[in-house]
Amino acid sequence: MLFLKSWLEEYIDLSGLTDNEIREIITKKSSEVEGIKYVWDYFGGKVVVGQITNLRNHPDADRLKIFDADLGTHGLVQIVTAAPNVYEGMIVPIAMVGANLPDFVITERKMRGELSCGMVCGKSELLLETKNSSGVWDLEKDLISDLRIPKLGQSICEIFPDYFPKEVLFDVKVLPNRISVFGSYLGMSLELAMILGDYELLKEPALKLLNNEEVYKKVIRKMNRISNKKIHSKIILALQTNLDFLNLFWMNLM
Repeated sequence: MLFLKSWLEEYIDLSGLTDNEIREIITKKSSEVEGIKYVWDYFGGKVVVGQITNLRNHPDADRLKIFDADLGTHGLVQIVTAAPNVYEGMIVPIAMVGANLPDFVITERKMRGELSCGMVCGKSELLLETKNSSGVWDLEKDLISDLRIPKLGQSICEIFPDYFPKEVLFDVKVLPNRISVFGSYLGMSLELAMILGDYELLKEPALKLLNNEEVYKKVIRKMNRISNKKIHSKIILALQTNLDFLNLFWMNLM
């Protein structure tokens, strides 16, 4: 499971430890940290600033357009797009072949017979908005307002560090018998607090009030299929203290 360092730090102070020290502590005293990743690595440095040139219609598809993306030192690549808001000379984020986006990896492919060697991105593809309401991201509008002049081929993460902070991710191996620890940030924070001898969390988790008849019916049906009285008592206690229903079922009933 991936744990974002900044989210862990909402519960526990890790300021005196390096990333590698945190990795060693978790590995030696809890569970193996299989790797340390950085959010910038998700794109692999392959989402860069490009300029749309030689924009033209697709010969075999009315809704598709073809353009050559000038990527500076990365060269010129042909891209096919269905985005309606592209225009000649537009400065845009281009995901090159090999870019690791949140849902897929960019590869060369043919679109109605024309080779596309990348993808022009909107904010939704980069997880900056939930819905693709604005189409392709027009970088020039944001950059002109901040008086920033990007270089073609420059990483999008370098230009917008506020959008793409260099976050640290710990990839921790989940132990099936300790899902209460490795199944949530609170559990991992409590584990680290115990290891470090600092038993006070920086904040208490927000508890969610359960007030749903269907939820309680599911609990009763599950309890009727389980004979273990200790688990019954945990369920009742959790409901009384308003612990999250889904987390409760995952920790105690799977």
